[in-house]
Amino acid sequence: MTWKTLILLVVPCVLWMGCPSGDDDDDDLAPGEGYAIGDTLPTCELTNQDGETASTHDAEGDRILVSVGAGWCEPCDEAAHEAQALYDELSAEFGFTLYEILIQTAAYSDDVPAQDLQDWADDHNFTSLDVWTDGLESCIDPFGDQGLPTFVIVDPELVIQNKYSGSYNATIEEQIKSDLQAL
Repeated sequence: MTWKTLILLVVPCVLWMGCPSGDDDDDDLAPGEGYAIGDTLPTCELTNQDGETASTHDAEGDRILVSVGAGWCEPCDEAAHEAQALYDELSAEFGFTLYEILIQTAAYSDDVPAQDLQDWADDHNFTSLDVWTDGLESCIDPFGDQGLPTFVIVDPELVIQNKYSGSYNATIEEQIKSDLQAL
């Protein structure tokens, strides 16, 4: 079996109700509750800057990193500047896919248009990464219970294994790499 890692770099900004998520029991989350370690990754429908769609459950069988942030969030912007390098480094070790997800624009709008997704990709020099949004569903938002940005490690069975939040730095990067390698 080829191991792939889906890195969902997502930037949360507001907390909403959880989304319906198939077999997972987190669809009744109240604002601020968040998804916890041991929960199943919710099924979120995503759209990228080219209008293509995907589901978070498309990555079942892969190692996954979810990083949550917003267009107006300076620490999220800093994390996105490192996304391509992290993707390149880890893909040399094992295959994976990276989803960079914005849930709000720089103007605090929850409706993230394709042009804002493309601008984010261009501003951060993404050469092989797409930028995604979950639209107005706010399915990803409950990861934001920890702060901005939030990084969520998900195993191949779609179970959340760990979460980190705060400014992206060498310590968090090493923790993320270690967690992904251990899956």
